Order: sequence, then structure tokens, then C-alpha cells
Amino acid sequence: IGNNTDVAKWMAKSREMKYYRPNISTDENREADFNSIQKVPKEETVGLINVPTENRHVPLEFNNILISGENRTSTKVKSHKRKDFKFTTSKPLVPQGEDFKEMVSMLKKEDKLPAIFFIFSKRGCKKTLNHLAQYGDKLNSEAEIQQIHEIIERYKKEGKYLGETLNLRALESGYAIHNSGLLPTQKELVEELFQKKLVKVVLATETLSAGINMPARTTVISSFLKPTSEPNAINGKRELTPNEFHQMAGRAGRRGIDTKGYCYTMSMDAEQKAIFDNLITSEPNDLESAFNNPDYSFIASYYSICDSDELIKEIGKRSFFTYDANENVAVAKQKDFMKNFGLKRKILRKFDFMDSAHSLKAKGRLLSKLNGYEQI
Repeated sequence: IGNNTDVAKWMAKSREMKYYRPNISTDENREADFNSIQKVPKEETVGLINVPTENRHVPLEFNNILISGENRTSTKVKSHKRKDFKFTTSKPLVPQGEDFKEMVSMLKKEDKLPAIFFIFSKRGCKKTLNHLAQYGDKLNSEAEIQQIHEIIERYKKEGKYLGETLNLRALESGYAIHNSGLLPTQKELVEELFQKKLVKVVLATETLSAGINMPARTTVISSFLKPTSEPNAINGKRELTPNEFHQMAGRAGRRGIDTKGYCYTMSMDAEQKAIFDNLITSEPNDLESAFNNPDYSFIASYYSICDSDELIKEIGKRSFFTYDANENVAVAKQKDFMKNFGLKRKILRKFDFMDSAHSLKAKGRLLSKLNGYEQI
């Protein structure tokens, strides 16, 4: 599925291990093959397999909600062949505060909280949080509100500054946001409250979909478009890839707690619903390395700890971008990587982020701490 074989072979080569090819081909022999994998010496081999929704430790159910005025319908999606949908150049409709409020009410009624709502802008997260704090269901009891206050007091006693933007009213009602706009201590607080079930609904950008231990019973994906800096984007946005969509959806279902996880999508019209249907049933797309175009912050960070090019050459050589079964192709890719790296390094020297010896200046030190788009 996708290019998982290439990824596994790259991992095996970079770790000087053997590549193991799982023999998972049909529904009939899948269970037996899963069992056979357990017998492979894991310290010696690398292999990646596709795990269908029905084979997850916690099965995942998709529901595509069509929002149309006062009428909201839910349809469970069955597998069908993948179709191609063209992008519309018109500005798409997006769910509003009341739509999120009603979705929370439905999930509460059906005992499908806690939930993570993916909203692809920090401004949208904040706006929705304020609406839910003012008009949404109160999800916490008085005893739970008291626990929240006690935890906040503990943070203060430990000298953890929570900033001036913490929405205490929302926390008391069981709502919070989680994105790159929060202070690290605010993120830590939200994660702790969510894990302790004192926050029942988190409004998050896509960054929450990987690497953080915040599983939920339900995930809600509010749009099929996400911000991008890609040159061919429409209004600064592009469509989610199947991998991105399923990464977010896969946050649903807590192992050892839930017997089923739920993913809801919020469609504003039939066209959006069709696009979501396609994402739900799509096979994984190929993984692509972003290492062919290292960003400026990465280059500045590299020279904040290294004073020569030896390590970056080795990193480039071992990257997934330069991996290829054909050695000549791999060498060509390594040269491309170093060429792109060198061109951006030249720009940083030209605009006074570093000197000719690659020592960072004040702007360069600041740049090394930045993430996101348009870094310089």
C-alpha cells in the first residue's frame, strides 16, 4: 500500500538491518500473516505493513455529517473505488460556531467524548473556542472544575507561567485549544487536563495528529483544505492527502478504554461530502521526503551546533529523499540535496544571517528558533 516497501527498505539500509517483507495480500490470510510477523526477530529486521481500519486494536467508524441549515444528516461510508475530484476555485464554506456547538451536543448525548476537533487555523480555533465557552454545553461538573483550579494552582506554585491568554472560562466548561500559538506551559496544561478527562473537547490544528499522547474517543475533521505555502495553492490552501486525513482520524479510539473509535467529517454541501467520502475510502498515498528542500530554520539550526559540512553530507546521504535502489540515482539525489542546501546557505550569508565562516549572527540565532512559513 503506497510506497511502504521503499520506506521499509530505506529504514533497513540506514540501520544496517535486513528487510523483511510481510506476506499480507488477502483478507483470508491476513490474520495468519499478522501472527507470523510476531515470530520474526525484530532486532534484526525492518518491515512495514498496512493495517486496515477493521484490523486496528480499536476499530474506527467513519461518519460524514452533511450540514445544511437546520438539517444535519449522518451517513456511514462503505468502501468503494477511489475517484478523482477536481478542486473548486470558489471559496469553500466552512462550519460556523453553531455547527460546532451542535456537534459537541450530539457527541455528548451519544457518549462519544472526549473528542479532538481539527480546525486548520489558529484564528479559527480561537473563534470556535470563544463560541463554545459562551454558548456550548457545560461538560464539567463542579467537582471537575475544582480539580482544574487545583491543577492550575499547582502550576503557579511550580513557577510555570501560564500567560495572559489562557481561557479559564472555556477550561471550566471542558474546552481548550492546542496549537503552536500556545505557550509550552499552556500546552502542557491542556495535555494534562485532557488525559485526566477534565477537558472533553480540544480544538486543534493538524500538529496534534502526530507525536503527542492525547488519544480521544472521537475525532472531528472540519475541512478537507489546509493552509500551505505551495506555489500552486488556491487561496493559500490545498486539499488534504489521504495520509494526512487518516493520521488525524486515527487519533480516535483509546486502546484499553474504547471498543470503537469514531471519526466525523463536517461537510457543508454535496461537493464537500463527495470529497470527504473519497478521502475516507482512499488508499494511503506515497510518502515523500521534504528533505530535498530544507528550510532556512533547519540550516541555521545546523550551524548553531556544527561548524563544518561533514555531518550534513552524512545526514543527506542517509535521508529518505536520497534513498534509491539504483546507486547512481541515489548519488545524483545526494548532489541535488547539497546543491539546494548550499543555495539557501548562500542566501543566509547574503542577508546577514551568518558570516562567511557560517557562524550565526543575531538574526541567524533567532531564525534557528523559528518554525513555519516565510521564515526570512
